[in-house]
Amino acid sequence: MLLLYYIEEEDLIKFKKSPQTYAVSVDFFRSFLDHLIEWKDKSPFSSKDYYEAFGRKLSEKSTYQTSTLRQFITLLFRYCVRLGLLEKPEIHQRSRYVVADDSDVEKTIQYIKSEKMLQL
Repeated sequence: MLLLYYIEEEDLIKFKKSPQTYAVSVDFFRSFLDHLIEWKDKSPFSSKDYYEAFGRKLSEKSTYQTSTLRQFITLLFRYCVRLGLLEKPEIHQRSRYVVADDSDVEKTIQYIKSEKMLQL
């Protein structure tokens, strides 16, 4: 089970998949999603591809060490699939995704903020 919490007082989003919990600013998550959208209409990609392209930029907005950030990005991909932002390509490729046509960064963030807690 994947849980997602929005903490308004701190403008944080917590991602929980037992036994791990990660917390990041909304600004970090927005940057993550903006970079994800950059892959729209391109070939299928993995979380490893994403990390290699954008990990350094995201690390500037995070206090996580490199290995932890890499694990977190892999987990974020699972959340993005459940939120409908990522989907499997027409020709199934293991651990590779494409950005959904209707992906929208601000709508996703507003949805999370309005729901406060999501069980995905």
